[in-house]
Order: sequence, then structure tokens, then C-alpha cells
Amino acid sequence: MAETTSCYHCGNDLPKNQSPIAADINGQTFQVCCLGCKSVTEHIYNNGLGTYYQFRSDMASKPEENVTDERFLVYDDIGFLEQISSVTEDPNVRKVILSVDNIHCAACAWLIEQSLTTLNGIIKVNVNTINQRAEIIWQHPTLPLSSILSKLTAVGYPSSPFNVSDTEHKLKFQEKQYIKRLGVAGLFTMQVMMIAFAMYFGAFNNMESHQVGYFKWLSLILSVPVVFYSALPFLFGSYYSIKAKKLNMDVPVAFAIYGAFFASFYQLLVNGLNGDQGEVFFESISMFTFLLLIGKYLEFRAKSKAILSNANLNKNLPVTVNKIVNGEPMVELVKNIKLGDLVLIKPGQNIAIDGVIQDGVTSVNESVLNGEFEPIAKLTGDTVLAGSINNDGVITVEVTAMGDKTTLSKIGDLQEEFARHKPVYTQFADKIAHWFVFSQLILALITYVIWYFVEPVDALWVSLSVLVATCPCALSLATPTAYTCVISALNKQGILIKDPLAFDKLSHLTHVCFDKTGTLTKGRFEIQQAYYHQTNLLSLGLPVVLLKAIIIRLQKHSEHPISNAFDQTLFEQAPVELEHGTQPETQLQIDSLTNISAVVGSGIKGEYLGQTVKVGSAQFCGVGSSLHLSNANVFVCYQGQILAEFYVSDQLKSESIEVLTQLNNAGYQLTMLTGDSSEQAKLLGKQLKLDRVETGCLPDQKAQYVSDIQQVDPTNLVLMVGDGINDSPVFAASDVSVAMGDGADVTKYAADIIILKGNLNSIISLINAAKQTRTTIKSNLYWSLIYNLVILPVAMLGYVAPYIAVIGMSASSILVVTNSLRLLKVK
Repeated sequence: MAETTSCYHCGNDLPKNQSPIAADINGQTFQVCCLGCKSVTEHIYNNGLGTYYQFRSDMASKPEENVTDERFLVYDDIGFLEQISSVTEDPNVRKVILSVDNIHCAACAWLIEQSLTTLNGIIKVNVNTINQRAEIIWQHPTLPLSSILSKLTAVGYPSSPFNVSDTEHKLKFQEKQYIKRLGVAGLFTMQVMMIAFAMYFGAFNNMESHQVGYFKWLSLILSVPVVFYSALPFLFGSYYSIKAKKLNMDVPVAFAIYGAFFASFYQLLVNGLNGDQGEVFFESISMFTFLLLIGKYLEFRAKSKAILSNANLNKNLPVTVNKIVNGEPMVELVKNIKLGDLVLIKPGQNIAIDGVIQDGVTSVNESVLNGEFEPIAKLTGDTVLAGSINNDGVITVEVTAMGDKTTLSKIGDLQEEFARHKPVYTQFADKIAHWFVFSQLILALITYVIWYFVEPVDALWVSLSVLVATCPCALSLATPTAYTCVISALNKQGILIKDPLAFDKLSHLTHVCFDKTGTLTKGRFEIQQAYYHQTNLLSLGLPVVLLKAIIIRLQKHSEHPISNAFDQTLFEQAPVELEHGTQPETQLQIDSLTNISAVVGSGIKGEYLGQTVKVGSAQFCGVGSSLHLSNANVFVCYQGQILAEFYVSDQLKSESIEVLTQLNNAGYQLTMLTGDSSEQAKLLGKQLKLDRVETGCLPDQKAQYVSDIQQVDPTNLVLMVGDGINDSPVFAASDVSVAMGDGADVTKYAADIIILKGNLNSIISLINAAKQTRTTIKSNLYWSLIYNLVILPVAMLGYVAPYIAVIGMSASSILVVTNSLRLLKVK
């Protein structure tokens, strides 16, 4: 055995200070790094597939060790098979698409295909090395799916069923239909054009009339598949459009194709084989259809790119989880998991459910949710979301949502809702397109009548050119493609649009209002100063240590970020100042603390020994002017006496100053609306150079402030940015509301728009995206209208040949779609 320092299979360094591991192949030995590589190497050679190692272009990935077939048995569940695979014409033959790991090159695909074909029951294996998927057709009763997955893992390519959304299925089906129709149109158009070119260049000049007539009839026969197969979508589209009493772009196209076909057919019937009489347009009809289909296919591919970037959010979710049963993890289908179940998530695994960590510490990648690739630390009690990836820790998670109830699915629902939205521009374009088509048909008829008296031979093709060249395809595509692209770009940045109408208003904003806590600041409060009124405490018989326990118990019932500062650990570390020396030790007695309730925007209160104890703002606690701390913003009172004052501060977000500067330079009026009544809030307003700072605001007062702005001038549009907590009134009052969320429970916010990352830079991105979308739509509409208005008189005068008309119409549509695709890169 030759000396080597790397594994024969995966290329990793061989382990040191341990006995060498070798794969035994027909008397030859190859050094490997682990038992997994040994098993895979021997399996490949023993199945006669050793040539894989000669032709591979990259090292294989390190396989799992101790893989047992039992782990795949869950995939044989018949209910699960119905969901992930499809039945072919033979009910015993199924087809499934697998997502295959570790594919590097063509040799990998060859190895997979050759390995699976050795299994009894495999009918067809097709591996795509680009998207790392494998399409497998097999006899289900003969060969269970678990055996296929086990075989793939044995050769170093662990796989799982790929979840293809209905959207992708539909788009793939449509693409196949386009290709079939395009292929038929292209094939027969070539044949018809060969005859037409011969006729154009005088090849038929010396032929008898009946011979020329024969070629015209042959052109008719060759054009039939084009007209009655390839062009059928235009015919059906126009039929349903007329039936709905709403003309669309298919109507003039259908009139052009089928009108010319039957007019030409009529000429043949009237003149028989007399080739010298009657004008036919079979070559033009075929070319019309072929070029139209090319344009439609290119449009389809462009739009599909944007649509698919939104679809299949759930495609990478595992279909199984490690459910903990009697303290041991067992593989279970996600569809069989219930709320409250515990699941074990290992490093590197995709998380399939929403849940709360019960044990363990890790970091996760939530880029699929918020576009942020930086790892996010997760501790016990934190939420993890479906679609994210567990990076480095082993965690036990209690299931809180699965399937279509997860945050990821809710995001997908928001995407679909936005995609269905028809803004004012779209409605305007739809109306224009309807009346434009109607006018177009009238003008084409007028053109035919005029040319019939001027030059009857050219009347038909000129009117056809008018119909095709002025078809409002680009007009109909102007807005839908733009909105599809921009929602894709925003979603990748973690920006979710709940109300599409609000997105339309963003480009007309005049005022931007901000909440302070958790919006302009990080929302991570710490107690900077604490002062206890010992005289009042002694008179009430309350030692400081007991008061602390009461405060901690009360704050646990609050959802406001400021309550986190009163965590027991942080509380013990807070600097304490007393009136009279140290505090006496006493036994904590807080069982009498009852009837705890939060008062939105003010504080929290409870009953202690029959008397009300309050923790909150100065107004809530009824605090006067005799305070020890000038900057205190949280107070405690009991039986009408102040017992403690706290100065609790929060750190400003690093991007706040830069973002507000950009908004100010853009001309927006900036206001901070905060419930904080301390001097810190006013100082923060000066630091950020805000136009207005309103402190000590209750939720209803914030809403009233926004309403006042709107009443001053009806053209004022107000954007309110908050953290989603206690902001429902002001969100409802504002024209556009944005919540800085964390990704969990996205539907709990009353906001129109949610920024999952909580980064204020997303506000700039959002406003820029709205403005760019508006500009793009307007430019699309302008181009479409200008093109149609210019080409119309030129076509009516007979200066636009039929094939030029088709090319012009297709080019205008492609230009509009391409312009919209720029929104995919909006930042």
C-alpha cells in the first residue's frame, strides 16, 4: 500500500495517531480517512463502478458513518409517497424528483445512474448536475423508495424528495407547451418559406398555371399544423376575451392569423389549381405565428425567472425530523408531528418547523427569511423558524408551528397576495388596452376598406400589418412584470409587503414618524442608575430586596422591551443608591402579589396585600417634581408613595443617524413619537436632528399626532415606523406603517409592511424600491403608448411589411419585460 497523506475517496487528511483505515479492493488497498469512506469506496468497486475514480473532476464529499437502512423506512409511508411522487400511465410505476447532495461533475451523475440501474425495479434515472436533482422512475411494489435512498447514500450521495411547488409545475408544463408549439411552427414555417422564396425569386415563372396552383395548395397543407396547433393559444385567448366582453392582445393577433388563413383558403377554393389568380398569405401566416411564439416564449422565460425567485420557499425544508420519544430521537415525517412535540436538530440540518429552543445553544442562518447571511445566536427560550439552517449546535426544540402555519409559509402567502395586487397603474393599463384593441380593430377595418379601393391586392396584408404591429402586448405587460420583480427583490432583503396599496403610497410620502424604543434604538435596555427612597420603604415595612422581587415579578408580565432591563441577573448588577445606608436582609414574601395587568404605553400594576403597586412612567405612577434622579424614566409607587426611581437607557442603532440624514436630505419631515418622558428622549431627538420630538406619548396620542398632520394638508402622507408593540393605534392612523420585526409571528403586527431584519437601512431600500417601481412602470407605459402611436400611421400607409410588424411587436414586449427585470437588482 503506497504511502499517502490524504483519503483516496474524499481527499481529506488522514487521521494521525490512530491505526490506518484501508479499503480492500481485489487485493489492492486504498487508504481512507474513516469507515464511511471505506464503505463507499468498497461499494463502488464491488459494483463494477471503479472507473468513477478515473474520470471524476473533483474529490467526493465525506459520507456519513454508520448509516442504517432503517432511517429511510419512513419514506415508504404510502400517504407520504402520494405527496412527493406521481403515478405514470402504469399505476405500479411512480416518478419522483430527488434533491441529491455532493454532485460535483458528470462522473458523479454517471456513478449515480449506474448504481441505481443495478437495483431491480429501476426503469429510468436522469441526473441533472446543474440543479443537483435526479428524476427517478421505478416500480413501487417491487422496489421501495427507502432502498433507492439507501443506495444513494451508500455511494456517497445522500438524497431527499424535492418539494416542487404548484407554481413550478405549472411553469414547467407551460414551457413544454411553448417549446412544442414553437417547434412545430418553426419546422413547417421553413417548408412554407422555401416555396414562398422560390415564388418570390421567379422560380415559378416558367411553370404552368396548374403547377403553381399545386404549390399554393401544398403551402396550405403545410400551414395547417401551424394555424391549428401552434397558433391555438391566440385563438382561445381571443375567444375567452370576447366572451368576457373585455378585449385583450390576443384578439387582433387571432384576427390577423385566422382572417388571413381563411381569406387565402377562399382564394384557393374559388380559383382551384389556377395559380395565376388569387393572392395567398400562407407563408406570412406561418412566419407571423413563429415569430409571435418566439416573442411570447422569451417573455415567458423572463417572467418565469422573477416568479420562480418567489416560489418554492419551502422546497428545501426536510420532510422528516428527529422526534424525541421516551428520551430518544426517532425519524418521523413532518406531517405526523403535532404541536408541543420535541424534536432534535443537529448541526448543518435545515429546520423544518417553527419552535422554541428547550435545550441547547446554537447559531442559525435565517437568510431565506430575512436575506441576512450572518449567523444569529440562539439560546434556550429563543425562537427558531422553518427554512433556517442550524449551524453548529445540537438543540431540542418544542414545535409551535409546522406546514402552512409556519412563518415561512406566511411569507409565501404575503408574496402571492402582493403578486395578485392590481395597482392604479395596472387598472389604467387594462382600461387602455381594452379600448386600444377595440380602436385597433376599427382602424384595421378602415385600412382594409381604403386599400381595397386604392390597391386591392395589398389591402389584406396592410390591414394585417396594422393588427399585428399595434397589438398592445407591451402595454399589458407594463405593470405585472414590474411588481413581480420588485416583490422578489424586497423579499430577498427581508422586507414583506402585507398591504400592496401601502407600497403604492411610498413614492408620495411627505412625513416619516419613528417610535424610539426598538426602532431608532436597539431595544436592549440596561439600568444605569437606581435610587430607593429608604424612608418611604421603612415606613411601609418593605425592604429593598423585597421590592426588587416585586418589580421582577411584575415585569415578567410585560412585553415592552424596557422590562428586560429588570431581569434578575441585570437587576443585581445595577448600581444602587440608598437614602440611609444598606438594606436589611429579609425573607422574600411575594405570594400576595396578585391581579397583575399591563397598561399599554404606561406601565404595569398589581395588588400587594390589598394595595396597588405600580411600575411605569411618571404620569402612570403619579410622581411629582420631588425626584432624586433628574433623568429617571421608570418609577415604582405603592400606597401613593414613591419607592424607587430608575434611569434605564437604550443604545442607539448604528445606522440611525445615517438613515435619518438621508431621509432629511430627501426632504421628508421627521418626527419621533415616544412614550419615554425622560430627558434622554429629548437629547436623542437633538442628536438625530429631528424636526419634531414628542415625548411621553400614549398610543392614542401618537395616533392623534399623525391624524393632525393629515388634517393640516390632505396631500400629507405619513409613514410610521415602529417595533409592532403597542403601536396598533398609530399604525391604523398612518398612511403607511412599517414594523421592525424579528421574523416570528409576522401576522401579529398591524403594520402594512414588515422588515424582518430590524435594520433601518431597509427603510431607505423600501422607499427607493417604490420610487424605482413607479418610474419603471411609467417608462414601460410611455414606451408602449409611444410605440403604438408611431407605428400605427406607418402601418396604415403600407410601409410596414407583415414580418416587420411581428418583429416590432415582439421587440416592444421584450423591451418592457427586460426593463422590469432591472427591479430584481433593486437595493
